[in-house]
Amino acid sequence: MIRRLLSACAFLGLSACSGLVPATLIEMARLDPFSADPAGFAVGIDTASGIAPAAGTAQLTFTATHSPRGDIRRFDARLIEQDAGPDRVIYRLAPGDVGALRAYQQEIAGWRDTSDGNSTLALTVSAEGCRTRATGLPEDPRISVFIRLTPEGRMRPLLRKAPALPFFEAQSPGDLPLCAGTR
Repeated sequence: MIRRLLSACAFLGLSACSGLVPATLIEMARLDPFSADPAGFAVGIDTASGIAPAAGTAQLTFTATHSPRGDIRRFDARLIEQDAGPDRVIYRLAPGDVGALRAYQQEIAGWRDTSDGNSTLALTVSAEGCRTRATGLPEDPRISVFIRLTPEGRMRPLLRKAPALPFFEAQSPGDLPLCAGTR
């Protein structure tokens, strides 16, 4: 059976993963990537530190690697803002990408059983960053990420208070532009 590698460190583009929540990683490992309903996937990003994903830049990438052949199939799904509060933005898959992701699931379904059992599926979230306020940002802003894996599920913490700058590929908060509408 395919080994589901839901690589949370790669998921967030971070080198230090001490903020990972083990219970959520266990739940992610139980997810059947071939039958999970992508319409239920959601990602939440805590924006309390004054740094947020820039509008229209968030995406969820699925990368399947077949072992032993080494074939790779990748699918990039656009994330759209579903809800925004003062400290958290919730994203879901863009409606047009839900059907395309279901087709991707069917495409890689044959990789479920491989001779060596080492096929993987990695899940990655990426976005460009921006500042939600012009001043008063901490030097080392933190980010928390939440995930929902099923339509009836709740948002679960995946990463708590990890360094935000590596996620957005910035050296300092000042490297990030102001978010649209910020003064």
